[in-house]
Amino acid sequence: MASEFVASFGPALSLAPVEVEDLRAALLHRRPSHLLAELHSALLRPLLDAAADAAGAAGGSERDAWRGCRVEEDVRLMPRSALRGGAWPEAARWLLLRWLAAGRGGAAAAAADAPLEEASELLRATEHHQLPLRAKTALLAWLVDEAAASAAIREQLQRNVEGRSGVLEKERERRREEKEKREAGKAEAAAKE
Repeated sequence: MASEFVASFGPALSLAPVEVEDLRAALLHRRPSHLLAELHSALLRPLLDAAADAAGAAGGSERDAWRGCRVEEDVRLMPRSALRGGAWPEAARWLLLRWLAAGRGGAAAAAADAPLEEASELLRATEHHQLPLRAKTALLAWLVDEAAASAAIREQLQRNVEGRSGVLEKERERRREEKEKREAGKAEAAAKE
């Protein structure tokens, strides 16, 4: 899922495509991974931006407050600069705690959040690369889901739609011209007979 997301939206996140096998190897590796640090940092950027925007917005809607999470003024304690120097796990935990605190209610939601709660607890005292695979994948899947709903990805989707519309319009124009040429050729051939 993460590699497909990066292949589709990597440009919006300033990420190069990630091979599934490379991602799998990085997740299974028990040492720090440059690939995972780059991937997680890129996925966190739009979320930190949204959290900062939500904290700075006065009177924004519930939806604007980063997926329903009420972010306090302490957003300044976890700026985007935290993504440099290997502090991305702290930034991820910071956002994850706020997301979990927002709660979505219901037993099904609590059961679905259990791996994320476990990852959050483990990140408190354990380096990311030493987390169990379940916690690593839960965290990565959550980041992909949240980044997919970010403004950066919505803007990329809009550009894709506009680009596709332009390509389709050019294709229609090309077909129309070909049809006119065929009809003109048929009319010319009929005139010669």
